Amino acid sequence: MKLLTSMLTAAALALSSAAYADSPAPSTLAEQFDNPSSMPGWVSLNQSTHPGQGWFQGNAGVFSAHSGAPDSYLAANYLTSSLDEGTIDLWLISPVLSLNGATQFSFHARSAGGAGYMDGLEVLYGYGTGTDVTAFVSLGSMMPVPDTWTAFQASINATGEGRFAVRYHGAAQLSNYVGIDSMTMTAPVPEPATYVMLCIGLAALLGFRHSRAMVACGAIAISSAAFAGGQAPEGGMVVVRDPQTGQLRAPTPAEFRALTGLATSLQAGKVAPAAPSVRRADGTVRRSMGSEAMTYSVVSRDKNGKLTIECVTGEHAAQEAAGEKEHGHETR
Repeated sequence: MKLLTSMLTAAALALSSAAYADSPAPSTLAEQFDNPSSMPGWVSLNQSTHPGQGWFQGNAGVFSAHSGAPDSYLAANYLTSSLDEGTIDLWLISPVLSLNGATQFSFHARSAGGAGYMDGLEVLYGYGTGTDVTAFVSLGSMMPVPDTWTAFQASINATGEGRFAVRYHGAAQLSNYVGIDSMTMTAPVPEPATYVMLCIGLAALLGFRHSRAMVACGAIAISSAAFAGGQAPEGGMVVVRDPQTGQLRAPTPAEFRALTGLATSLQAGKVAPAAPSVRRADGTVRRSMGSEAMTYSVVSRDKNGKLTIECVTGEHAAQEAAGEKEHGHETR
């Protein structure tokens, strides 16, 4: 267990330092437009016929914000084009974001209303870090925009860096006034297998003195300090996979306590006792099988530096496999 604990600690430190080494693009977004004059990373482009004014602080006299102070929203109007017969094409492009699969982008929008007005909004996504509007793809549109705050949601399945954009468009003479507020991007929860592959990759990069290192397949190292007092760590992520739906969700109080016990046991270098059987309302029975039922990947490196991976069942078997190979390496 000492070897396993040391390896996971080193992997966690390496992952943490790598995450901040190059200031990567954030994977979340939350913008309330409290101060549109100070929005680092955002880009506003006016592609209208005879461009006029751009986005501006919301006017509480027209309507109040969706949330926060009455004027804490972003607005635009028919003066986006300086010609009454012109065409409006005003863009608001987000900072560079990092996506990892199915992602939802959402915000609230509304117009000032009025008979005959056709204010339009469109959501787009651009792959990469650029702001060339021709490189963006449409994810959906709303026209006319309702005269009450309405949720606008769009989804995309993408990996890597990119930008979301909101485009205000339409004929200037048929447009009036729109506002957007409460913008968020919800990133997916990484699959547990992602963490396993990260740990295996880190084991290869760290260059351990021993030729063998054990990685518990399907298990994530949890710091017992993060669960002090039985509370989830702030800014952290604690999820379980529901056995009935197969979906990731927040743990129940009982499941959270079980995770707390596991973390404490790992920190102390011992295996937590098997949990009692739990019978669910639908008749299914759940019981923790303990560490001896877990599958471990044993990573080895030969004298040429080549890595090989084999899986064994049970902590004892994994320790024996690692110990035997390590001993063999030292006596050759």
